[in-house]
This record gives sequence, C-alpha cells and structure tokens, in this order.
Amino acid sequence: MDSSELERYFLSNWAQVIEQCEKSLEPDDIDQVRLITSWNVLQKELFDPVDTETSKRTPYEISVLEPTLGHFHRFTHIFESQLAPGLHAHFFWGIVGILLQLTARDLQALSKIPQMLESLGYKIEAFEQHYSASTSENANQVKEACFDIQVQLVQFFTTAVKSLRGKEDETHHYKRAGQDHPHGQEDRWSWLQRKCTNTYRALSETLERIENLVAARSPVLGQASSPDMATITQQVSLMRLPTNMYPSFFDREDTFEKIDQILGRDGSTAAFRSIALRTTQLTQRELANGSGLVSNDGHGKAIITTRNHNLVYKFATSGLEITSWDAKTGSEFLLFLLKDNIARDIQAEGISAVELAEKLNGHALGISHMAGLIQQNSWPMSITEFMRTYLKDLRRLHKTELQAVWDISFGTLEKDSRVLLGVASFLAPDNMAHELFDNRNGLDPPDDLKFCLDGLEFLEAMGPLLTLALMKQDQWTSIFSCHRMVQTHFRSFLSPEERQQAFNNAVVLVYNAFPKQSDATNKNQLYQKWTQCNLCLQHVLCLKDNFKEERRRSEKFTASLLFCKLLEDSRYLCEINALRELEDVCEVNLQAVETLNDQEHAIDIKASTLSHQANMYESIGKVEEAIELNIKGYNMRLKEKPLKGGLLGGFEQNLGYNYNTANKHEEALIWFEKSRITWTAWNVEEGREEDWPTVTKKNAARCLVYLERYNEAQALLDTSIREFKQEKPLNWAMLAYAYFVQGILERRGNRPEAAEASFMEAQNMWSKGDQGRFHPFNAGCIYKTGVVCLDQGKVEAAIKHLRDSIEITKFHADTMPVEHARSLFKLSKALIQKSSSNENENDVSENEAQDLRDEAEVYLLRRDKGATDFGNEDVYDRWVPIFWR
Repeated sequence: MDSSELERYFLSNWAQVIEQCEKSLEPDDIDQVRLITSWNVLQKELFDPVDTETSKRTPYEISVLEPTLGHFHRFTHIFESQLAPGLHAHFFWGIVGILLQLTARDLQALSKIPQMLESLGYKIEAFEQHYSASTSENANQVKEACFDIQVQLVQFFTTAVKSLRGKEDETHHYKRAGQDHPHGQEDRWSWLQRKCTNTYRALSETLERIENLVAARSPVLGQASSPDMATITQQVSLMRLPTNMYPSFFDREDTFEKIDQILGRDGSTAAFRSIALRTTQLTQRELANGSGLVSNDGHGKAIITTRNHNLVYKFATSGLEITSWDAKTGSEFLLFLLKDNIARDIQAEGISAVELAEKLNGHALGISHMAGLIQQNSWPMSITEFMRTYLKDLRRLHKTELQAVWDISFGTLEKDSRVLLGVASFLAPDNMAHELFDNRNGLDPPDDLKFCLDGLEFLEAMGPLLTLALMKQDQWTSIFSCHRMVQTHFRSFLSPEERQQAFNNAVVLVYNAFPKQSDATNKNQLYQKWTQCNLCLQHVLCLKDNFKEERRRSEKFTASLLFCKLLEDSRYLCEINALRELEDVCEVNLQAVETLNDQEHAIDIKASTLSHQANMYESIGKVEEAIELNIKGYNMRLKEKPLKGGLLGGFEQNLGYNYNTANKHEEALIWFEKSRITWTAWNVEEGREEDWPTVTKKNAARCLVYLERYNEAQALLDTSIREFKQEKPLNWAMLAYAYFVQGILERRGNRPEAAEASFMEAQNMWSKGDQGRFHPFNAGCIYKTGVVCLDQGKVEAAIKHLRDSIEITKFHADTMPVEHARSLFKLSKALIQKSSSNENENDVSENEAQDLRDEAEVYLLRRDKGATDFGNEDVYDRWVPIFWR
C-alpha cells in the first residue's frame, strides 16, 4: 500500500477496534473512558491531583507506574503524529484510566495489574528505540507495527477491565484440534495472566519483525535492539575474566557497604540476588576500581552497572544510584594521589586541586590522569605550578578539558610507548594478558613491536603508560587494562596511517595467541581449546568492531590477510553457539576479504566463511539457506587446483548433515558416502592410512539411524566411540555427540533404560569440556533424558529433567523456538500423567499443563506456520537440527 492507502487503513480499522471494544464495556465505563482523553488528563488525575485526599488515595503500586506510563505517552505520540492525520489515542488513555481506577480498589489487582503493565511497558520502550533507528525506506512497515501494537494493547486493557468487572470469570471456551474445552474452574487471574502473556508474545513478534527490518537497513552494523532480557542474553557472550585486585581505593566505602548489605556477606546462595548500580558517566572508573571490595562468590549474585535508569528496575532485585564526585571530593582524590608531591603552601595546593577537579567535572579518570602528568619525572611540579602551565596552553580553548588532558599526555609519549598504546587501543579494554605481548609462538612480530620480546624494553615502554594512568596493571594477575575513553581518544589522536599500523599490529598479537585449526585429519575443531579461545575471543570481537568503525570512517582502511584468517577461525563461535556474534563475524569477514589483493587467499577464506554461515543457519532452523551456502562453498572448492581433499570432504560431510536436518535422509547418506570416498583417497594420496575420519563415521551412523538401518548404524557407532576414546587428548565433544546418537538408537530399539544411560553419559561427557550449561546440545541431552524417563513411567524424574531443559531453551527461544516448544510440550504431557495419578494435584497440574501446551503451540507456529497437529513428539522434532534432535 502507498502512504495514502495506509492512512485510510489506519483510520478505518482504528474506528472498528474502538467500536468493538466499547461494545464489550458497560455503559458507565464507556462514559468514564470518554472523560480521560490524554496522558495529561490521566496524569493530573492520578499523579498531580489538586485534591490532597485524592493524592493520598492513589496507591503506591500505581504511583510507581508513572515512568511506564511515560513510555506509553511517547508511544501514543508516535501513533497520533506519524501514522495518519486525525488518528487519536483518546480511547487508549481512557481504557488505561478505567483499568487503573479499578485496580486501585482491588487489593489482589494491585499485586497483579501493575506488573502486567510494566512488562508490556518494556516492549513499548523497545519499540521507541527501534523507531528512532528506522529510516524512510522502512517507514511504512514501522508504522504498521506501531498500529498493531496499539491494537494489541487496547484489546488487552479492555479484556482486563472486563475481567475486573467480573464479566470474564465465567466459563471460557477455547479451541484445540477441533474440540471445545471448558475452563470453568480456571482462576480468573491465571486466565488474565495467560492473556497478558499472549499479548507480550505478540508484541515480541512484532518487535522482532521491526528489529530485523531496522537491522537490515541500518548503516551501522551490530547496534543493540530490544532491551528485554531474552534479547540481551542472546546478544552477549559470557566470557570469564580474571579477578582484579586494585592496590588502592579512595572514597565510596558507604556505597560498597550498601552493596554488601543487599547481596549479603554470608555467601549464601539460597536465592538469587542482584543489584543494578545506576551510575553517571563520571563514576564508571570509580566503580571498576572498587569492584574488588564487593563480596561476590559468583553463585547466585550479580552486579549490573548501567547508565540506563530503566535497567535498575527491569533486571535487578535491587537498585542503587551512584552520583558523580563534586569538585571538593575530586580535589581530595587528587591530593590523595599526590600525597608525596604536595608543595609547602598547603592552602594554595588545596585551592589549585579544587580548581583542577572543577574543570574536569569530578571525572575520576581525568583526575587520575592529571596526577600522572604532575608526577612524571620530566615534569616535577606542584599542583599550583601545573595549573599555571596548564592554563597557558591555548590549545585547550578549542577542546573539552578531557581532550586537552589526553593530547598533552599523548604528546609526551616516546615511540615504543606510543606503539604499545596504539595496540592496546584496538584490543578489548579489560583483559590484556602479559603473554599476549611477548608470545614467542607463531609469526614474528612486526619490527616496531619487537621491543615486546625484550622484558626490559617492554617495561620501559609500559612504564609511562602506567604512570599517566593511560593503562593499568593488576598487581596479582599482571593483566593490563586500558579505559575505553583512553582507547577512543588515542585512536582519534593517531593519523590514518598510524591507526592502520596499530590495528595491524594488534591483529598479529591476537592471531599468534588464538588457537589454530587443522584439516589434516578432519579436526577442524576447537573443542579441546575452548579455554584459550575464550580468553582471546573478546579481542577478536573487538578487532572486528573496530574494523567496521574504521571502514565507516574511511574506505582506505584495509584488512590484512592475518585479520581475515583470524575471523576465519570463527568455528569456535559455532561450537559455543554464539550465533549472533558468528553472524556478524562472517559478514565482516566477507567485507574484509574484498580489500585483499591476494585473490587466491580471498577465495579460500570466502569458502570457509560460507561454511560457517551455513552452520549458523542450520542451527536456527534455516536449513535450506544452509544447503545453498554449502553448495556454493563446495563449488568454489571444486575449482581449486590442486583440490584440497580435507576441505572438500568437509563440505561433503556438512551437506550430509544439512540434508539430515532437512529430513532428506537418503540424500544425506549419498553425501556422507561422497565424503568417505574423498577422505579415503586423500589420506592415501598424503601417505596416510586408508581410512576416513571418525567424525564422519559418527555422522553417517546417525543418518543410518534415521533410515532405520539400525544394525549398520550400531556397527559404525561402536567403531566411532572406540576411536574417539582412543584419541589423546580426549575429544569430549564428539564423544558426547556419539553417546547422544547411541541414546536415539537405544530408544528406537525400545530400550528406554539403556537410552537414559546413553543420554546421561552424553551430558556428563559434554560437561567435561563445557563448564557452562546453556548450550542447546546440553539442553537436548537433558530433554531426551526426561523423555525416556517419561517412557518408563518415571514421571517425577521426567518433570525434573524437562523443567531443567526449559531453563536452558528459554534463553534460545527467539532463534530456536522449536527446541523450547518440544520441552514445553513434553512437560505438559508429564504433568497430565502426574495429575491422573494424584487426585490432589488435578487442578494445579492440569492448568499448568494446558498453559504449557498453549505456549508450545505458539513457539512451534513460529517455525511451522502451517502447523495443525501439535499432539505428538515428531511434529516438533522434525524441525530441530540433527545435532541435538
């Protein structure tokens, strides 16, 4: 539709929505709705009443909703001003007003309705962010989403009003598979909560559509989108960093005393506790410097630092606001740092310290930096002398105070210190191990980095950076860090040529540190090196982000071959299921290889990157795209002269399990057979034993299971497990996958106890290498264990395992909805079995089972839009990737 048609659509359909909603309301409620026509009217009624008695009567639970309603206000402003002339949100505010009035009179409603409004408000806040990032190219789609959200909200609010009026707590009916089921015994709050959950999901789907549109059109890759918890957990990789200990601490003792009180000092993990520290930009450094004082054993406690006010209330059980220092406290901090450099005139020094702190707005990092300048041996000044010199620098008149601070410091650095800071400015700021700089393995460092191999020369280069507070070093771990502000300012300080060289230097260091793959025996895997990969990954991702930023600044900025090879090792991201990071790394690498002059290497890297992209697409259910990418990469490999047998056989194997996932098992077996022939021939050509890789044998065995050729599958699987066990070091991941296939085979042979043992062995083996528990394969092991327990009638054990699997699958539900759906479905089946054997739990279990079944259907429909059958395991499993099906 063009713009005029879209406007007519909005106006006519909005009128219909209002008419339908009003028809379902009582006459008195309709009159009240029409009295509250805007946010301003509602605000005066609830939050700024002239009548003091009215003010006293507004419950606290409603008063704290004002920020949430503020988001609704900004949303309705978009609705009224951007969609169509004459479109009004009067009914929206009227129905919200009635809902709040009814809530204020009902104690039970006060404990329920505000929470529902807050949860929906988070989605509205997310829409505001997407809207601000939208462009003219996707304007109409964003407007349609805005309209859909408005309709979903008013329909839910109307339903809630009717429920509070008692019109919706009678017998309800809903359809499933052509049958009516009475809900006469269902509690009205359970029913209304389900309606709220459905609305929340509908909003999430609308937002996901807009997020994809905005991301696809946005010139800035990788921008954050919806701030809800599910999105955040999927976008952020969890990386283990060493504990930092700081040699000194100033101020904030009361803050950390409060944190200890909230989190508890006793180390108890009975209940998860978290605190969000809302800070200003000026206090982030202070907080980092004091984090070592916080009692946090890592089990059941979390500290969130943020400058986003909403996060304080959204994700944490408690919140604490930390204000920046004033000039007086800042001056005391400066005097504290310079206690050995104070001149005799204490009063003059104190005045100068206040003046300096005031110019830096109490910025802890800036003050620390100034102290470093004053303490330099080549500039032995008092604070007063320094201020006189500092104020004479006319360059300050054209810059912010902090920019002037950085430029003065950067200008004093010798060559090696400048090179070192250049490298640090492109790395992840918080975890630069000393070994990263003096690693003698791998490629020789560039000439301007060779000083790093000499311990004394390295210390001489690092010394001024530590003195000037441009970098820090942990006294226990020797880990270096560089504040993000220092990194940003120094990169801007460098010339384009210097930035390019600094980036290339950083790439060499990270490339040497990152573990390498080898295709010699089809071990293009990094499972056994996850710990080392994890330590390097943050630097890889930081280099990737900085490359994107530099390319935006100038198309003359190019990638080195080493950078492209480093990103080519993104196999690790696939192994740990960091799919969002994998997607971005692959996209950046395909852009980076276009800047290479060496076309032979460029084509080689492109083919590998296509393989990684295919792995990602298969994992999120887009198997046809995965097949297309692997075919493209395979054809590129076929054109290489000479042929690279290992890489070619790898593509054939990848296509084998692609077709397994696509439920084309006969075709899958053809590709596994091709891979076997290719590998065997290549091994003979290379002078090795005439054999094919154990990994391929295991994957072929799985294919045979789905072809119901069980005896052949068992023989091949026995060989695979035996060979995996003989490998040194133990290939724990592949052995775990083999045990998982064994479990499937045992279940198909109607041996549920043996299947249970195999699935548990698979999970135990996986846990030997993966210390986390949020990988979908781990969830698959737990899910399958629950399923075979249910097969055996071990209902309580099944319920436990299935609930555990849901705790994992819910974190991947947006990208892997079917894995979550099948866990919900099976848990609903287990609860029904439990209720049938225990009359006392009939209502509770059946109600929960029905909710889970509803939710399972919603998630299955996200993948299978035409689904009509939701009642058996196979309709879910057929959409699950073959690795954990």
